[in-house]
Amino acid sequence: MELVGPAGAGKSALSRVLSQRDKTVRAGLSVWRLSWLFLVINTFLLLPTLLRLYRKYRWFLGGEIKQIVRLRTLYQLLRRETSRNCRAVILEEGPIFALSWLQVFAHESLRSPDFEKWRRAVLSQWARIVDVIIWLDTKDPILAHRIRIRGQWHPVKDKTDQTIYEFLEGYRACFAQVISQFTAEGGLKTIKFDTHLGSVDQIADEVLAILEGEWGACRRFAKTG
Repeated sequence: MELVGPAGAGKSALSRVLSQRDKTVRAGLSVWRLSWLFLVINTFLLLPTLLRLYRKYRWFLGGEIKQIVRLRTLYQLLRRETSRNCRAVILEEGPIFALSWLQVFAHESLRSPDFEKWRRAVLSQWARIVDVIIWLDTKDPILAHRIRIRGQWHPVKDKTDQTIYEFLEGYRACFAQVISQFTAEGGLKTIKFDTHLGSVDQIADEVLAILEGEWGACRRFAKTG
């Protein structure tokens, strides 16, 4: 299961509550919180591929390479976690986020057949183990306010309302596209929650019910897709 949604939607808060409420749920795994040791190892393992792409397309871009390495590292970590005694593993920002990030921020030189081949292979790999998407969202003015008042840095934190709204909409479009591609690969289920209509505890109740197989519990704040 992966939590997705624009900045300020409440992914981190929901992840914390889920892990506190049910100790058999492993929550909080993210492309942003990975062991440096495994990241370094995977960087070296991917060097032949990265160098080949550089020689062919003349790109060697730090942000894009980091996301590629993070995706590989997170996949390995998730495979280990699923073999342990946990009922469910919840990704806070996983493959849906990372592939969407690459669509939003990747340099134009990545729009190549080789990169698309890699992207399709990664998407197919992840689609076999991610079975549910929890999409958290709410109205743009609420998200803009949350982005501005929270302590952490964000690229649009000090921008105008319109710039923030356009940024959020760009991410939503990429999320929708990547999720549709995941769905085409297998039986992915998407449930959307408006985090302004229900508290984080109420939404956690419904997510835990989903983990129990009680899909009918998604009535008050959720929209299935």
